[in-house]
Amino acid sequence: MRKAPAGLALFLLSALVLAARPGRPAVGRQSLGAPPPLFDLTKLLPGAGDLQGWTPRGKPQVFKGEDLFLYIDGGAEIVHEYGFRQVCTQDYANAAGKSVTLDIYEMATPEDAFGMYSFKTGAGGKAVAIGQDGRLEDYYLNFWKGRDLVTVVGPDASADSLDGIERVGRAAEAKIGPDGERPSFLAVLPKSWSAAGRLIYLKGMLAVRNIYPFFARDLFLFKEGIASDQGPLKVFVLRYGDKDECAKRFVALRDAFRTAPAYRNFRELPGGIFEIADAKGNAVFGAAFEDCLGLIINRGSQKAAADIFDLVRSGRAALPPSPPGRR
Repeated sequence: MRKAPAGLALFLLSALVLAARPGRPAVGRQSLGAPPPLFDLTKLLPGAGDLQGWTPRGKPQVFKGEDLFLYIDGGAEIVHEYGFRQVCTQDYANAAGKSVTLDIYEMATPEDAFGMYSFKTGAGGKAVAIGQDGRLEDYYLNFWKGRDLVTVVGPDASADSLDGIERVGRAAEAKIGPDGERPSFLAVLPKSWSAAGRLIYLKGMLAVRNIYPFFARDLFLFKEGIASDQGPLKVFVLRYGDKDECAKRFVALRDAFRTAPAYRNFRELPGGIFEIADAKGNAVFGAAFEDCLGLIINRGSQKAAADIFDLVRSGRAALPPSPPGRR
């Protein structure tokens, strides 16, 4: 596998793009039908006439499906977990020889684009009015729009680089179609949490394990989920097809925790909550409610865990029934 170009070498610190395109219908929530045909992402690349002081350098490259592994030196698996379809990359340069790289990723759904964006960004940097949730941190810009996720990366945080990053980002955003909807499941957690720390939309176990390892095998088998890092604790809420499926999975996971060598001191708590300690001395709390399973990792505060489960239970009660999903 060759090393990724400069723009992607920073992949795990950068972001992607995707949106409904001009000339094709806007894409709403995930459906079970066949995905639309791949769009010609080169049509979204800014040209010299779209920019002031910056021009394309070299030809654009497009990587589709499994070819993503040829572009990214590590990290392609997580992008595929979030519904990757293709990526287009283009370098831009100014008269002084400074260069920036634009990456536009087409994902399967707006939820996938937001999910990958949420996985790659945090609460750092500053919000910018570019695309959806535009965020500029150091020398990279991330935003999503519709089914696209966009990253613009420069070589440094100099004024010259930041000028190119913002100009290229704004020009690309102008060519992308309508906004997409955030996953409705985000409402299960308080809005303030997304501002106070990372709130990540989950589509599979690679993202989960990046936050907390749990088990070597995928024992969760969830449809969609959310993870939130709130300083001293981590919160996971995983959603299933219905209440019965969730109840069965909860029992299976509770038994897996009880027998796993990496965990110890299992005990049942009031309210249908279990507690067990991990190898680092953290307490892992678990509970199920409706079609959701909650997991909290902290330093052992039962009251904090119970309070958070109450918040999640209230948030779930305000959501509509679970929609059909991939699992």
